[in-house]
Amino acid sequence: MFDKNKTELLRYPEGKAGTYVIPDSVTSIGEYAFGNCDGLTDIYVLNKACGLETSEIPAQTVIHGYSGSTAEDYAKAKGNKFAEIVIGDVSGDGKTLETVK
Repeated sequence: MFDKNKTELLRYPEGKAGTYVIPDSVTSIGEYAFGNCDGLTDIYVLNKACGLETSEIPAQTVIHGYSGSTAEDYAKAKGNKFAEIVIGDVSGDGKTLETVK
């Protein structure tokens, strides 16, 4: 659930498992947006400056984001695994690359 401008993620469906992609229009995530979402395995944060500071993302959730982003800062501060999103064909083999740090 988002605010009316779709810039703040207020709540992710409680108990929903799997992967979630946070749209790049989202600039902040509510403090309890991911409460009781222990089955959430991966979150993709597409906005490099998305405010995550007060969010409580489950510890086992892998946070995917761009190098130098607030998602990376949050993962390091909270102890979540961080996976860097790399756009494009980095190695020339026709595949996009995502590395896990």
